[in-house]
Amino acid sequence: MNIQNLRKEFNDGDFVAVNNLSLKMYNDNIFVLLGHNGAGKTTTISMLTGMLEPTSGLIEVCGET
Repeated sequence: MNIQNLRKEFNDGDFVAVNNLSLKMYNDNIFVLLGHNGAGKTTTISMLTGMLEPTSGLIEVCGET
């Protein structure tokens, strides 16, 4: 899985939940998102699963964007 420059804005850009997130995850590895409340963990997972559309950036899973 590859994530490049992922961004999610709410309320016409008034609130940025995820800003410029880039990650590379490899097969057969365990991946964990850690952070304080309001860090954007749930928003990131929601974008990875397709529940939310990113404002900008690229999400690639198994070669599919």
